[in-house]
Amino acid sequence: MSGLPSPEDTRGRHRRLSAWEATAHHLLHRLHLDRLRLKILVFALVATLVPSLTMSYHSYSMNREHVNAKISEELRHASSQSAREFNLWLKERFYETRVFSSSYEVTENLELLARPGDARQSEASRRLAQYLGSVRAKFADYDELAVLDLEGHRLVPAGPPALVAKLPRDWGKHIQADENVIGEAFREANRDRPAMLIAVPIKSASGRRLGAMVGKLNFESIRKTLATFSVGQTGGVHLITRDGRIIVSSATIAGGTLAGRLSATAAKTLAASSDELANYSDYRGQRAIGMMRPVSALGWAVVAEIPRAEAYARVSRQRTVTLLMLVALVILIGAAAYVLALTVVRPLERLTAGATQVGDGNFKVSVPVLDYGEVGYLTRTFNTMVAHLRQGREELAAINVTLETLSVTDGLTGLYNHKHLMDTLGKELARAQRLKHPLSILMIDVDNFKHYNDSFGHQVGDKLLTEIAALLKRATRNIDYAARYGGDEFVLLLHEINAPDAMQLAERLRKSVAAATFEPGHHKVTVSVGVATYPDHGDDAQAMIESADAVLYEAKRGGRNQTVMATGAQRVTRRR
Repeated sequence: MSGLPSPEDTRGRHRRLSAWEATAHHLLHRLHLDRLRLKILVFALVATLVPSLTMSYHSYSMNREHVNAKISEELRHASSQSAREFNLWLKERFYETRVFSSSYEVTENLELLARPGDARQSEASRRLAQYLGSVRAKFADYDELAVLDLEGHRLVPAGPPALVAKLPRDWGKHIQADENVIGEAFREANRDRPAMLIAVPIKSASGRRLGAMVGKLNFESIRKTLATFSVGQTGGVHLITRDGRIIVSSATIAGGTLAGRLSATAAKTLAASSDELANYSDYRGQRAIGMMRPVSALGWAVVAEIPRAEAYARVSRQRTVTLLMLVALVILIGAAAYVLALTVVRPLERLTAGATQVGDGNFKVSVPVLDYGEVGYLTRTFNTMVAHLRQGREELAAINVTLETLSVTDGLTGLYNHKHLMDTLGKELARAQRLKHPLSILMIDVDNFKHYNDSFGHQVGDKLLTEIAALLKRATRNIDYAARYGGDEFVLLLHEINAPDAMQLAERLRKSVAAATFEPGHHKVTVSVGVATYPDHGDDAQAMIESADAVLYEAKRGGRNQTVMATGAQRVTRRR
Protein backbone atom coordinates (compact mmCIF):
# COMPACT_ATOMS: atom_id res chain seq x y z
CA MET A 1 0.00 0.00 0.00
CA SER A 2 1.30 3.50 -0.90
CA GLY A 3 0.27 4.95 2.48
CA LEU A 4 2.30 2.50 4.58
CA PRO A 5 5.77 3.50 5.85
CA SER A 6 8.76 1.71 4.42
CA PRO A 7 10.21 -1.20 6.41
CA GLU A 8 13.43 0.77 7.02
CA ASP A 9 11.50 3.75 8.45
CA THR A 10 9.43 1.43 10.61
CA ARG A 11 12.47 -0.35 11.96
CA GLY A 12 14.26 2.98 12.61
CA ARG A 13 11.33 4.39 14.55
CA HIS A 14 11.01 1.13 16.45
CA ARG A 15 14.63 1.28 17.51
CA ARG A 16 14.34 4.90 18.68
CA LEU A 17 11.10 4.29 20.53
CA SER A 18 12.48 1.11 22.06
CA ALA A 19 15.46 2.98 23.56
CA TRP A 20 13.23 5.76 24.87
CA GLU A 21 10.65 3.37 26.21
CA ALA A 22 13.27 1.20 27.85
CA THR A 23 14.68 4.18 29.71
CA ALA A 24 11.23 5.49 30.65
CA HIS A 25 9.96 2.11 31.83
CA HIS A 26 13.13 1.48 33.81
CA LEU A 27 12.72 4.83 35.56
CA LEU A 28 9.02 4.23 36.21
CA HIS A 29 9.83 0.78 37.58
CA ARG A 30 12.40 2.26 39.95
CA LEU A 31 9.70 4.68 41.11
CA HIS A 32 7.17 1.84 41.51
CA LEU A 33 4.91 3.34 38.84
CA ASP A 34 4.35 0.27 36.68
CA ARG A 35 0.57 0.25 36.96
CA LEU A 36 -1.40 2.39 34.50
CA ARG A 37 -3.64 3.80 37.22
CA LEU A 38 -0.62 5.19 39.03
CA LYS A 39 0.84 6.61 35.82
CA ILE A 40 -2.38 8.48 35.04
CA LEU A 41 -2.58 9.70 38.63
CA VAL A 42 1.02 10.93 38.58
CA PHE A 43 0.49 12.56 35.18
CA ALA A 44 -2.59 14.39 36.45
CA LEU A 45 -0.72 15.59 39.52
CA VAL A 46 2.29 16.72 37.48
CA ALA A 47 0.02 18.43 34.94
CA THR A 48 -1.63 20.24 37.86
CA LEU A 49 1.46 21.07 39.84
CA VAL A 50 3.71 22.32 37.06
CA PRO A 51 1.48 25.18 35.83
CA SER A 52 0.25 25.89 39.36
CA LEU A 53 3.74 26.09 40.76
CA THR A 54 4.91 28.10 37.76
CA MET A 55 2.13 30.65 38.12
CA SER A 56 2.57 30.72 41.89
CA TYR A 57 6.28 31.30 41.55
CA HIS A 58 5.68 34.00 38.97
CA SER A 59 3.14 35.69 41.23
CA TYR A 60 5.46 35.35 44.21
CA SER A 61 8.35 36.84 42.22
CA MET A 62 6.24 39.74 40.99
CA ASN A 63 4.98 40.48 44.51
CA ARG A 64 8.50 40.23 45.89
CA GLU A 65 9.77 42.62 43.21
CA HIS A 66 6.93 45.01 44.06
CA VAL A 67 7.75 44.79 47.76
CA ASN A 68 11.45 45.29 47.01
CA ALA A 69 10.69 48.36 44.92
CA LYS A 70 8.42 49.80 47.59
CA ILE A 71 10.86 49.12 50.43
CA SER A 72 13.74 50.41 48.34
CA GLU A 73 11.91 53.66 47.72
CA GLU A 74 10.98 54.05 51.39
CA LEU A 75 14.51 53.30 52.61
CA ARG A 76 16.04 55.56 49.97
CA HIS A 77 13.73 58.40 51.02
CA ALA A 78 14.34 57.79 54.73
CA SER A 79 18.14 57.64 54.44
CA SER A 80 18.40 60.57 52.02
CA GLN A 81 16.08 62.84 53.98
CA SER A 82 17.67 61.92 57.31
CA ALA A 83 21.13 62.65 55.93
CA ARG A 84 19.91 65.93 54.50
CA GLU A 85 18.27 66.93 57.79
CA PHE A 86 21.40 66.08 59.79
CA ASN A 87 23.69 68.04 57.47
CA LEU A 88 21.28 70.97 57.60
CA TRP A 89 21.10 70.72 61.40
CA LEU A 90 24.88 70.71 61.69
CA LYS A 91 25.20 73.63 59.30
CA GLU A 92 22.68 75.63 61.33
CA ARG A 93 24.56 74.92 64.56
CA PHE A 94 27.81 76.19 63.07
CA TYR A 95 26.01 79.26 61.77
CA GLU A 96 24.46 79.94 65.18
CA THR A 97 27.76 79.45 66.97
CA ARG A 98 29.43 81.85 64.54
CA VAL A 99 26.72 84.40 65.31
CA PHE A 100 27.23 83.90 69.05
CA SER A 101 31.01 84.26 68.70
CA SER A 102 30.71 87.50 66.74
CA SER A 103 28.49 89.14 69.36
CA TYR A 104 29.77 92.39 70.86
CA GLU A 105 29.29 90.91 74.34
CA VAL A 106 31.74 88.12 73.46
CA THR A 107 34.45 90.07 71.65
CA GLU A 108 34.51 93.09 74.00
CA ASN A 109 34.57 91.04 77.20
CA LEU A 110 37.10 88.56 75.79
CA GLU A 111 39.46 91.43 74.89
CA LEU A 112 39.18 92.69 78.47
CA LEU A 113 40.02 89.24 79.80
CA ALA A 114 43.08 89.18 77.58
CA ARG A 115 44.51 92.33 79.27
CA PRO A 116 46.56 91.38 82.33
CA GLY A 117 45.85 93.42 85.48
CA ASP A 118 42.69 95.05 84.11
CA ALA A 119 40.26 95.66 87.00
CA ARG A 120 37.31 95.05 84.78
CA GLN A 121 38.19 91.38 84.12
CA SER A 122 35.91 90.05 86.86
CA GLU A 123 32.96 92.01 85.51
CA ALA A 124 33.82 90.96 81.94
CA SER A 125 33.90 87.30 82.98
CA ARG A 126 30.55 87.63 84.74
CA ARG A 127 28.92 89.39 81.78
CA LEU A 128 30.31 86.85 79.30
CA ALA A 129 29.09 83.92 81.41
CA GLN A 130 25.69 85.53 81.71
CA TYR A 131 25.51 86.01 77.95
CA LEU A 132 26.46 82.39 77.25
CA GLY A 133 23.93 81.17 79.79
CA SER A 134 21.11 83.20 78.26
CA VAL A 135 21.96 81.96 74.77
CA ARG A 136 22.14 78.33 75.87
CA ALA A 137 18.76 78.64 77.59
CA LYS A 138 17.16 79.76 74.32
CA PHE A 139 18.66 77.04 72.12
CA ALA A 140 17.78 73.51 73.24
CA ASP A 141 20.42 71.84 71.04
CA TYR A 142 23.24 73.24 73.22
CA ASP A 143 24.00 71.55 76.51
CA GLU A 144 26.92 73.90 77.10
CA LEU A 145 28.66 76.92 75.58
CA ALA A 146 32.19 77.84 76.59
CA VAL A 147 34.97 80.22 75.54
CA LEU A 148 38.59 79.03 75.26
CA ASP A 149 41.73 80.96 74.62
CA LEU A 150 44.02 80.00 71.78
CA GLU A 151 46.09 77.74 74.08
CA GLY A 152 43.01 75.73 75.03
CA HIS A 153 42.49 77.15 78.49
CA ARG A 154 38.88 77.41 79.52
CA LEU A 155 38.00 81.03 80.21
CA VAL A 156 34.21 81.20 80.60
CA PRO A 157 32.41 79.63 82.31
CA ALA A 158 34.88 78.22 84.75
CA GLY A 159 35.04 74.46 84.84
CA PRO A 160 37.22 71.36 84.39
CA PRO A 161 39.48 71.23 81.28
CA ALA A 162 37.98 67.91 80.12
CA LEU A 163 35.97 69.77 77.48
CA VAL A 164 39.07 70.44 75.40
CA ALA A 165 39.97 66.73 75.40
CA LYS A 166 36.89 66.00 73.29
CA LEU A 167 38.10 68.26 70.49
CA PRO A 168 40.46 67.04 67.73
CA ARG A 169 44.17 67.43 68.51
CA ASP A 170 44.69 69.94 65.74
CA TRP A 171 41.69 72.07 66.62
CA GLY A 172 43.90 75.08 67.28
CA LYS A 173 45.24 75.05 63.69
CA HIS A 174 41.70 75.06 62.31
CA ILE A 175 40.74 77.96 64.60
CA GLN A 176 43.79 79.94 63.47
CA ALA A 177 42.78 79.19 59.86
CA ASP A 178 39.26 80.51 60.58
CA GLU A 179 37.76 77.05 60.04
CA ASN A 180 34.99 75.23 61.83
CA VAL A 181 35.94 72.36 64.14
CA ILE A 182 33.83 69.26 64.80
CA GLY A 183 34.60 66.53 67.31
CA GLU A 184 33.68 62.87 67.54
CA ALA A 185 30.51 61.84 69.36
CA PHE A 186 30.91 60.81 72.99
CA ARG A 187 28.73 59.72 75.88
CA GLU A 188 27.76 62.17 78.59
CA ALA A 189 28.24 60.08 81.70
CA ASN A 190 25.89 62.10 83.90
CA ARG A 191 23.02 62.05 81.38
CA ASP A 192 23.70 58.79 79.47
CA ARG A 193 23.12 60.39 76.13
CA PRO A 194 25.34 61.19 73.16
CA ALA A 195 26.93 64.57 72.61
CA MET A 196 29.48 66.20 70.33
CA LEU A 197 31.57 69.38 70.38
CA ILE A 198 31.82 72.03 67.71
CA ALA A 199 34.08 75.06 67.82
CA VAL A 200 34.38 78.30 65.82
CA PRO A 201 36.95 81.10 66.05
CA ILE A 202 36.26 84.33 67.94
CA LYS A 203 37.65 87.37 66.13
CA SER A 204 37.90 90.98 67.08
CA ALA A 205 36.56 93.74 64.88
CA SER A 206 40.03 94.05 63.36
CA GLY A 207 40.09 90.33 62.50
CA ARG A 208 42.52 89.27 65.23
CA ARG A 209 41.91 85.78 66.72
CA LEU A 210 40.85 86.08 70.33
CA GLY A 211 39.97 82.47 71.09
CA ALA A 212 37.34 79.85 70.28
CA MET A 213 33.71 79.32 71.19
CA VAL A 214 32.90 75.69 71.91
CA GLY A 215 29.39 74.30 71.89
CA LYS A 216 28.43 70.94 73.29
CA LEU A 217 25.49 69.67 71.22
CA ASN A 218 22.96 67.01 72.12
CA PHE A 219 21.20 64.87 69.51
CA GLU A 220 17.67 65.07 70.88
CA SER A 221 16.28 67.00 67.92
CA ILE A 222 18.10 64.63 65.55
CA ARG A 223 16.57 61.63 67.32
CA LYS A 224 13.09 63.12 66.83
CA THR A 225 13.88 63.85 63.19
CA LEU A 226 15.07 60.28 62.60
CA ALA A 227 11.89 58.94 64.21
CA THR A 228 9.78 60.75 61.61
CA PHE A 229 11.56 58.85 58.83
CA SER A 230 11.56 55.33 60.32
CA VAL A 231 10.24 52.57 58.01
CA GLY A 232 7.62 50.05 59.09
CA GLN A 233 6.67 49.09 62.61
CA THR A 234 10.07 47.92 63.85
CA GLY A 235 12.40 49.55 61.32
CA GLY A 236 14.89 52.18 62.38
CA VAL A 237 17.06 55.05 61.16
CA HIS A 238 20.51 55.29 62.78
CA LEU A 239 23.25 57.89 62.75
CA ILE A 240 26.50 55.92 62.92
CA THR A 241 30.21 56.70 63.21
CA ARG A 242 32.79 55.55 60.71
CA ASP A 243 33.48 52.44 62.81
CA GLY A 244 29.77 51.47 62.88
CA ARG A 245 28.83 52.69 66.40
CA ILE A 246 25.27 53.99 66.60
CA ILE A 247 25.28 57.58 67.87
CA VAL A 248 21.54 58.13 67.88
CA SER A 249 18.65 56.11 66.52
CA SER A 250 14.91 56.29 66.04
CA ALA A 251 14.77 52.93 67.85
CA THR A 252 15.59 52.19 71.48
CA ILE A 253 19.11 50.76 71.70
CA ALA A 254 19.72 48.32 74.54
CA GLY A 255 22.83 49.03 76.61
CA GLY A 256 22.68 52.84 76.56
CA THR A 257 24.41 55.51 74.51
CA LEU A 258 26.80 54.40 71.75
CA ALA A 259 26.34 50.77 72.82
CA GLY A 260 24.87 49.49 69.54
CA ARG A 261 27.29 48.77 66.72
CA LEU A 262 27.00 47.48 63.16
CA SER A 263 29.51 44.77 62.34
CA ALA A 264 32.34 45.52 59.92
CA THR A 265 30.76 43.11 57.43
CA ALA A 266 27.41 44.90 57.65
CA ALA A 267 29.03 48.33 57.23
CA LYS A 268 31.01 47.09 54.23
CA THR A 269 27.89 45.58 52.65
CA LEU A 270 25.94 48.81 53.14
CA ALA A 271 28.75 50.94 51.71
CA ALA A 272 29.15 48.69 48.67
CA SER A 273 25.42 48.54 47.89
CA SER A 274 25.33 52.24 46.98
CA ASP A 275 21.74 53.04 45.97
CA GLU A 276 20.54 49.44 46.12
CA LEU A 277 19.08 47.36 48.93
CA ALA A 278 21.67 45.70 51.18
CA ASN A 279 21.09 42.43 53.05
CA TYR A 280 23.00 42.15 56.33
CA SER A 281 22.72 41.47 60.07
CA ASP A 282 21.78 44.54 62.12
CA TYR A 283 23.23 45.57 65.49
CA ARG A 284 20.97 42.98 67.20
CA GLY A 285 22.18 40.17 64.92
CA GLN A 286 18.84 39.95 63.12
CA ARG A 287 18.58 39.79 59.34
CA ALA A 288 17.70 43.21 57.93
CA ILE A 289 17.66 45.16 54.68
CA GLY A 290 18.72 48.76 54.48
CA MET A 291 20.45 51.67 52.75
CA MET A 292 23.21 54.02 53.86
CA ARG A 293 23.93 57.70 53.10
CA PRO A 294 27.16 59.48 54.16
CA VAL A 295 26.92 62.65 56.28
CA SER A 296 29.35 65.28 57.68
CA ALA A 297 33.08 65.53 57.28
CA LEU A 298 33.76 62.97 60.03
CA GLY A 299 32.79 60.02 57.86
CA TRP A 300 29.51 59.45 59.67
CA ALA A 301 26.53 57.97 57.86
CA VAL A 302 22.78 57.51 58.16
CA VAL A 303 21.43 53.96 57.89
CA ALA A 304 17.73 53.32 57.25
CA GLU A 305 16.76 49.69 57.79
CA ILE A 306 13.87 47.32 58.36
CA PRO A 307 13.90 43.67 59.54
CA ARG A 308 13.53 41.19 56.69
CA ALA A 309 10.76 39.38 58.53
CA GLU A 310 8.63 42.53 58.64
CA ALA A 311 9.54 43.62 55.11
CA TYR A 312 8.45 40.33 53.56
CA ALA A 313 5.65 39.43 55.98
CA ARG A 314 2.97 39.97 53.34
CA VAL A 315 4.88 37.91 50.78
CA SER A 316 5.35 35.12 53.33
CA ARG A 317 1.62 35.07 54.09
CA GLN A 318 0.84 34.85 50.39
CA ARG A 319 3.30 31.96 50.03
CA THR A 320 1.64 30.07 52.88
CA VAL A 321 -1.87 30.58 51.46
CA THR A 322 -0.67 29.51 48.01
CA LEU A 323 0.85 26.31 49.36
CA LEU A 324 -2.35 25.43 51.22
CA MET A 325 -4.39 25.99 48.06
CA LEU A 326 -1.98 23.79 46.09
CA VAL A 327 -2.33 20.96 48.61
CA ALA A 328 -6.13 21.12 48.37
CA LEU A 329 -5.95 21.23 44.57
CA VAL A 330 -3.63 18.22 44.47
CA ILE A 331 -6.00 16.17 46.62
CA LEU A 332 -9.00 17.08 44.48
CA ILE A 333 -7.26 16.47 41.15
CA GLY A 334 -5.73 13.22 42.43
CA ALA A 335 -9.13 11.80 43.37
CA ALA A 336 -10.65 12.78 40.01
CA ALA A 337 -7.68 11.34 38.10
CA TYR A 338 -7.93 8.00 39.87
CA VAL A 339 -11.62 7.65 39.02
CA LEU A 340 -10.99 8.52 35.39
CA ALA A 341 -8.09 6.06 35.25
CA LEU A 342 -10.48 3.23 36.03
CA THR A 343 -12.56 4.05 32.91
CA VAL A 344 -9.43 3.79 30.77
CA VAL A 345 -7.74 0.71 32.19
CA ARG A 346 -10.39 -1.90 31.44
CA PRO A 347 -10.81 -1.13 27.70
CA LEU A 348 -7.03 -1.10 27.44
CA GLU A 349 -6.88 -4.52 29.02
CA ARG A 350 -9.14 -5.83 26.25
CA LEU A 351 -6.84 -4.22 23.70
CA THR A 352 -3.86 -5.88 25.39
CA ALA A 353 -5.47 -9.27 25.06
CA GLY A 354 -6.19 -8.65 21.37
CA ALA A 355 -2.62 -7.46 20.75
CA THR A 356 -1.34 -10.65 22.38
CA GLN A 357 -3.29 -12.74 19.88
CA VAL A 358 -1.96 -10.67 16.99
CA GLY A 359 1.55 -11.18 18.35
CA ASP A 360 0.91 -14.93 18.23
CA GLY A 361 0.10 -14.63 14.51
CA ASN A 362 -3.70 -14.49 14.71
CA PHE A 363 -4.74 -11.65 12.36
CA LYS A 364 -8.45 -12.48 12.60
CA VAL A 365 -8.79 -10.69 15.96
CA SER A 366 -11.57 -8.12 16.39
CA VAL A 367 -11.86 -6.26 19.72
CA PRO A 368 -15.40 -5.08 20.63
CA VAL A 369 -15.84 -1.29 20.72
CA LEU A 370 -17.66 -0.23 23.92
CA ASP A 371 -16.25 3.28 24.34
CA TYR A 372 -17.09 6.30 22.22
CA GLY A 373 -14.12 8.44 23.25
CA GLU A 374 -10.42 8.20 22.56
CA VAL A 375 -10.15 4.61 23.82
CA GLY A 376 -13.01 3.63 21.52
CA TYR A 377 -11.23 5.34 18.63
CA LEU A 378 -8.06 3.47 19.60
CA THR A 379 -9.98 0.17 19.55
CA ARG A 380 -11.43 0.88 16.11
CA THR A 381 -7.97 1.88 14.89
CA PHE A 382 -6.57 -1.36 16.29
CA ASN A 383 -9.14 -3.40 14.36
CA THR A 384 -8.36 -1.43 11.19
CA MET A 385 -4.65 -1.91 11.77
CA VAL A 386 -5.01 -5.66 12.04
CA ALA A 387 -6.91 -5.69 8.73
CA HIS A 388 -4.19 -3.61 7.10
CA LEU A 389 -1.51 -5.87 8.50
CA ARG A 390 -3.05 -8.76 6.67
CA GLN A 391 -2.91 -6.81 3.44
CA GLY A 392 0.46 -5.27 4.21
CA ARG A 393 2.18 -8.63 4.56
CA GLU A 394 1.39 -9.34 0.93
CA GLU A 395 2.68 -5.98 -0.28
CA LEU A 396 5.77 -5.84 1.88
CA ALA A 397 7.87 -7.99 -0.45
CA ALA A 398 7.09 -5.73 -3.41
CA ILE A 399 7.94 -2.63 -1.38
CA ASN A 400 11.29 -4.09 -0.35
CA VAL A 401 12.20 -4.74 -3.97
CA THR A 402 11.31 -1.18 -4.91
CA LEU A 403 13.36 0.26 -2.04
CA GLU A 404 16.35 -1.87 -2.93
CA THR A 405 16.20 -0.62 -6.53
CA LEU A 406 16.00 3.02 -5.38
CA SER A 407 19.00 2.61 -3.08
CA VAL A 408 21.34 1.65 -5.97
CA THR A 409 19.92 3.82 -8.77
CA ASP A 410 20.70 7.42 -9.72
CA GLY A 411 17.48 9.40 -9.40
CA LEU A 412 18.04 11.55 -12.52
CA THR A 413 19.34 9.21 -15.21
CA GLY A 414 18.06 5.84 -14.04
CA LEU A 415 21.59 4.42 -14.24
CA TYR A 416 23.33 2.80 -11.30
CA ASN A 417 24.83 5.22 -8.78
CA HIS A 418 28.43 5.75 -7.65
CA LYS A 419 28.26 3.45 -4.63
CA HIS A 420 26.78 0.57 -6.59
CA LEU A 421 29.39 1.11 -9.32
CA MET A 422 32.31 0.74 -6.89
CA ASP A 423 30.78 -2.36 -5.26
CA THR A 424 30.07 -3.95 -8.66
CA LEU A 425 33.47 -3.06 -10.10
CA GLY A 426 35.21 -4.65 -7.15
CA LYS A 427 33.18 -7.85 -7.51
CA GLU A 428 33.70 -8.03 -11.31
CA LEU A 429 37.46 -7.47 -10.96
CA ALA A 430 37.63 -10.34 -8.49
CA ARG A 431 35.66 -12.48 -10.93
CA ALA A 432 37.96 -11.46 -13.81
CA GLN A 433 41.01 -12.31 -11.73
CA ARG A 434 39.55 -15.70 -10.83
CA LEU A 435 38.57 -16.57 -14.47
CA LYS A 436 41.52 -14.68 -16.04
CA HIS A 437 39.18 -12.74 -18.36
CA PRO A 438 39.74 -9.16 -19.55
CA LEU A 439 37.60 -6.31 -18.22
CA SER A 440 37.42 -2.72 -19.46
CA ILE A 441 35.88 0.49 -18.22
CA LEU A 442 35.05 3.65 -20.13
CA MET A 443 34.92 6.95 -18.20
CA ILE A 444 32.87 9.43 -20.19
CA ASP A 445 32.65 13.18 -19.52
CA VAL A 446 30.37 15.68 -21.30
CA ASP A 447 32.50 18.45 -22.82
CA ASN A 448 31.78 22.01 -21.69
CA PHE A 449 28.80 20.85 -19.64
CA LYS A 450 29.12 23.75 -17.21
CA HIS A 451 28.88 26.26 -20.07
CA TYR A 452 25.88 24.36 -21.44
CA ASN A 453 24.27 24.29 -18.00
CA ASP A 454 24.88 28.02 -17.43
CA SER A 455 23.60 28.92 -20.91
CA PHE A 456 20.35 26.93 -20.92
CA GLY A 457 19.63 26.37 -17.24
CA HIS A 458 19.85 23.42 -14.85
CA GLN A 459 16.63 21.81 -16.07
CA VAL A 460 17.92 21.67 -19.67
CA GLY A 461 21.26 20.41 -18.34
CA ASP A 462 19.51 17.62 -16.42
CA LYS A 463 17.58 16.70 -19.57
CA LEU A 464 20.86 16.49 -21.53
CA LEU A 465 22.34 14.10 -18.95
CA THR A 466 19.21 11.96 -19.14
CA GLU A 467 19.37 11.76 -22.98
CA ILE A 468 23.09 10.90 -22.97
CA ALA A 469 22.44 8.17 -20.38
CA ALA A 470 19.73 6.73 -22.63
CA LEU A 471 22.11 6.85 -25.61
CA LEU A 472 24.79 4.98 -23.63
CA LYS A 473 22.33 2.26 -22.63
CA ARG A 474 21.21 1.80 -26.25
CA ALA A 475 24.80 1.60 -27.50
CA THR A 476 25.94 -1.13 -25.11
CA ARG A 477 25.13 -4.80 -24.69
CA ASN A 478 22.67 -6.10 -22.14
CA ILE A 479 25.46 -7.77 -20.19
CA ASP A 480 27.41 -4.53 -19.88
CA TYR A 481 26.99 -2.12 -16.98
CA ALA A 482 26.32 1.64 -17.10
CA ALA A 483 26.52 4.03 -14.07
CA ARG A 484 26.57 7.73 -13.35
CA TYR A 485 29.87 8.37 -11.65
CA GLY A 486 28.97 11.88 -10.57
CA GLY A 487 28.02 15.23 -12.08
CA ASP A 488 28.40 14.92 -15.89
CA GLU A 489 30.63 11.80 -15.74
CA PHE A 490 29.50 8.28 -16.67
CA VAL A 491 31.22 4.90 -16.44
CA LEU A 492 30.65 1.83 -18.64
CA LEU A 493 31.78 -1.54 -17.34
CA LEU A 494 32.45 -3.92 -20.28
CA HIS A 495 32.62 -7.60 -19.44
CA GLU A 496 35.29 -9.72 -21.25
CA ILE A 497 36.30 -6.80 -23.52
CA ASN A 498 40.02 -6.30 -24.20
CA ALA A 499 41.79 -3.00 -24.89
CA PRO A 500 41.35 -2.83 -28.73
CA ASP A 501 37.64 -3.71 -28.53
CA ALA A 502 37.11 -1.27 -25.67
CA MET A 503 38.80 1.47 -27.69
CA GLN A 504 36.62 0.67 -30.70
CA LEU A 505 33.42 0.75 -28.61
CA ALA A 506 34.52 4.02 -26.98
CA GLU A 507 35.04 5.59 -30.40
CA ARG A 508 31.62 4.43 -31.56
CA LEU A 509 30.00 5.95 -28.48
CA ARG A 510 31.89 9.24 -28.90
CA LYS A 511 30.84 9.53 -32.52
CA SER A 512 27.25 8.65 -31.71
CA VAL A 513 27.07 11.48 -29.20
CA ALA A 514 28.78 13.90 -31.60
CA ALA A 515 26.31 13.01 -34.36
CA ALA A 516 23.24 13.42 -32.14
CA THR A 517 21.43 16.70 -31.60
CA PHE A 518 19.97 17.90 -28.34
CA GLU A 519 17.41 20.49 -27.39
CA PRO A 520 17.24 23.42 -27.38
CA GLY A 521 17.97 24.38 -30.95
CA HIS A 522 19.39 21.03 -32.03
CA HIS A 523 22.51 21.77 -30.01
CA LYS A 524 25.62 19.69 -30.67
CA VAL A 525 27.32 18.00 -27.75
CA THR A 526 30.60 16.09 -27.59
CA VAL A 527 32.15 13.83 -24.99
CA SER A 528 35.66 12.86 -23.97
CA VAL A 529 36.39 9.23 -23.09
CA GLY A 530 39.10 7.63 -20.98
CA VAL A 531 39.66 3.86 -21.41
CA ALA A 532 41.31 1.51 -18.91
CA THR A 533 41.60 -2.28 -19.10
CA TYR A 534 42.25 -5.01 -16.57
CA PRO A 535 44.91 -6.21 -15.90
CA ASP A 536 47.05 -3.64 -17.77
CA HIS A 537 45.87 -0.53 -15.93
CA GLY A 538 44.99 -1.69 -12.44
CA ASP A 539 44.01 -4.72 -10.42
CA ASP A 540 41.46 -3.15 -8.07
CA ALA A 541 38.50 -0.82 -8.45
CA GLN A 542 40.27 2.34 -7.25
CA ALA A 543 43.28 1.81 -9.51
CA MET A 544 41.07 1.18 -12.57
CA ILE A 545 39.04 4.33 -11.88
CA GLU A 546 42.19 6.42 -11.37
CA SER A 547 43.70 5.13 -14.63
CA ALA A 548 40.56 5.89 -16.63
CA ASP A 549 40.15 9.27 -14.92
CA ALA A 550 43.76 10.25 -15.64
CA VAL A 551 43.49 9.60 -19.38
CA LEU A 552 40.02 11.19 -19.46
CA TYR A 553 41.50 14.44 -18.26
CA GLU A 554 44.36 13.96 -20.73
CA ALA A 555 41.66 13.91 -23.40
CA LYS A 556 40.07 17.06 -21.92
CA ARG A 557 43.40 18.86 -21.91
CA GLY A 558 44.12 17.69 -25.44
CA GLY A 559 41.13 19.49 -26.89
CA ARG A 560 38.08 17.36 -25.88
CA ASN A 561 35.90 15.21 -28.18
CA GLN A 562 38.46 12.40 -28.23
CA THR A 563 39.16 8.97 -26.77
CA VAL A 564 42.34 8.19 -24.86
CA MET A 565 43.58 4.73 -23.89
CA ALA A 566 45.73 4.29 -20.81
CA THR A 567 48.94 2.26 -21.20
CA GLY A 568 50.89 0.28 -18.67
CA ALA A 569 53.89 2.56 -19.25
CA GLN A 570 51.65 5.58 -18.60
CA ARG A 571 51.64 6.51 -22.31
CA VAL A 572 48.47 7.53 -24.11
CA THR A 573 47.08 6.70 -27.53
CA ARG A 574 44.64 9.17 -29.11
CA ARG A 575 42.14 8.84 -31.93
CA ARG A 576 40.23 11.72 -33.45
